[in-house]
Amino acid sequence: MRFDSIRFSQLCVSGAVWHRLGAVFIPVLVFVIAISAELCGQENSTNTPPTREELQSRYEKASKLYAERKWHDAAEEFRWLSSQSPGSLLASYSVVYEAECLAEDGENERALTLLSNWLQGVSERLASADVANDATLSAEQQLAERARLRVADLAHRQGNAELSTATYQVLIQANNSADTRGRALLALARFYQSQGGAAKAADHFGQVLASPDLAAFHDAAKLGAYTLQLGGENAEAAIKGLQDIVDATPVTASTSAAAFQLAQYFYAKAQYDSAQTMYDKVIALGSEHTALPYAYLGSANALYQLSKKDEARARLQEYLEKYPTDSNWTKQAYQFIRWQLAAGQIDIAQQWLDRLHDIGFATNEEEIEWLRTKSFCGRIAKQPQVATDALRSAILLAEGNTAFELRKELLAVMLENGDAAGADSELVVWIEQCRTAGAGDQAVFFEIKRMEYLAQRREWGTLAPLVESWLAQNATHPQRPDVLLVRAQCEIGTVRIDDARVTLNDEVFKSDATLDRQKAQAMWLTGETYFLQKDYVAAVAAYSAVVQKCQDAKWRGLAMLQAGKCYEIVGQSQDAIQLYEEALKLSPVESVKKQIEVRLNEAKQTRTSSLTPASRNTIPSR
Repeated sequence: MRFDSIRFSQLCVSGAVWHRLGAVFIPVLVFVIAISAELCGQENSTNTPPTREELQSRYEKASKLYAERKWHDAAEEFRWLSSQSPGSLLASYSVVYEAECLAEDGENERALTLLSNWLQGVSERLASADVANDATLSAEQQLAERARLRVADLAHRQGNAELSTATYQVLIQANNSADTRGRALLALARFYQSQGGAAKAADHFGQVLASPDLAAFHDAAKLGAYTLQLGGENAEAAIKGLQDIVDATPVTASTSAAAFQLAQYFYAKAQYDSAQTMYDKVIALGSEHTALPYAYLGSANALYQLSKKDEARARLQEYLEKYPTDSNWTKQAYQFIRWQLAAGQIDIAQQWLDRLHDIGFATNEEEIEWLRTKSFCGRIAKQPQVATDALRSAILLAEGNTAFELRKELLAVMLENGDAAGADSELVVWIEQCRTAGAGDQAVFFEIKRMEYLAQRREWGTLAPLVESWLAQNATHPQRPDVLLVRAQCEIGTVRIDDARVTLNDEVFKSDATLDRQKAQAMWLTGETYFLQKDYVAAVAAYSAVVQKCQDAKWRGLAMLQAGKCYEIVGQSQDAIQLYEEALKLSPVESVKKQIEVRLNEAKQTRTSSLTPASRNTIPSR
């Protein structure tokens, strides 16, 4: 699991700016209302203006809605306030807070337009006035600084980097307050950092650290500078610097962000113990709401990597219960179900699957994912009908490559359940559907799969004409080696051993384009032809070629297994034992490993073999 830590830092700073702005709002209540009431008393001789009491009541209502994060309703109240007190300080505050509510409600474009229009008007007024000696204009100037911070942030979210950076530069260069300059410098530094501009980012972090009047922002600048260094030569020093921020007393606004950065770094380096410790630090602090969902997820994944799977499931469930509106919730719910299934907790997995179903699906894609998970649940619970029915329903909803992948899953489930005849019938239908739809590659995939399954079931009479027809129609197809391997199996199965060797000596198996797996299987099958003819010397030579020339673990293991059998058959048990022991060191796939262990144990116990017939010849000793 990976996170966008740069974006997290930007969100934390942006959120901090605007939540602190909320703290500024209430203390100016009386002042704003007084000014507004006076202005309202001077205007509107036709319509009755709202009274001071009405304005104050609506203002308090707007403030309450804002505090309750009821953004849409709060925006409506602020809009009414600005319309009822045009040109007043109350109107200015209301416009800015309406924009804030719109932004929080996801209406970034409307918020940006509203602020831009307001700033255009207020900038002209402030440029031609004596701001220093006018309390109202001074308050508007401070409000304009904060509005520009929001404009820059919104422009960045909208992808308008030019407007965003230009606005931040104005805030940095103009005669603004230290608080505004500090926030603008940090925001611009983080913007450059997110765009890969490490040098510019470092420069802006450095400007903050070099300014004594920006001391309140030094911890945040250090955090950003250390984060930049994590990926370079100074990573060790950066880790120590971040750790110092984490360990500092008292806890600051940067403590949680530093812990999060360290957690991200440690997780990426597979240092899961350290990552989990830092994620839990973020959770324990609980100070950065934007980071907390990611911290829960990071902690859960780190615990899982540490094989603390019960704790991992518990932590992931904490996340699911605490953050039901998080954008990652549905994805993580499916992860939770998979973890429960892996632990054999089928009832819990089913409960969460039902919960997802009750929530409902906005798109076909969401329902398809649910059906796939239900199918997987059915497989684990040994309910084959549930597994296949769910996949069939998913296929009806799917299109293109998704439908293709679902059919492959259904095929695997049917074969897993021993329904080979049903699988063959499905393949026949799918092949025709793919051809009709013009999906040639998918049709070929299913054609080859059908031939391979027919070979496994030894249905040579049905298989032979299919193979010959396919080869005649696809003389240069890149999957020709797979079909030649099936033909060789068919020829071996019908006791046409010499024909099989001719097929396996096809030039395609000498081509660089042919896969290692295909070459290995061809050499192995060649060994099988000699094994069946009891020419054990030639068989061992063919099996040895697999080990010497190919890297595929499965076929190398099978080759050594078969070569060992050859040694056993001719009575050379010590050579067989040595070969089996070497084969086990190659870490073959589990199914092959078990077969080798069985042969090794028998060879060691009896020093003779149940395989031994009358020997025709002796294999050169290893």
